[in-house]
Amino acid sequence: MSHWNHRVIAFETNGEKWWSVHEVYYDENGEPWGYAEGEAGLMWFDGESPEDQLMRLRKALDAPVLTDADFPK
Repeated sequence: MSHWNHRVIAFETNGEKWWSVHEVYYDENGEPWGYAEGEAGLMWFDGESPEDQLMRLRKALDAPVLTDADFPK
């Protein structure tokens, strides 16, 4: 079963490096296969609180950083 979570992804363009948090999608084997184009923002759904979203973002900062090489081409 596929799932998603927030993860930090490292990028580099023309020698400039930056990091941002994105929704990352995984296949049934738990391997990342893609990510949302836009960065994750602070938003929450009905029945959640801002603290729920902040906790997901905090987990992303604690997980290993991903790069383009972690996703299939």
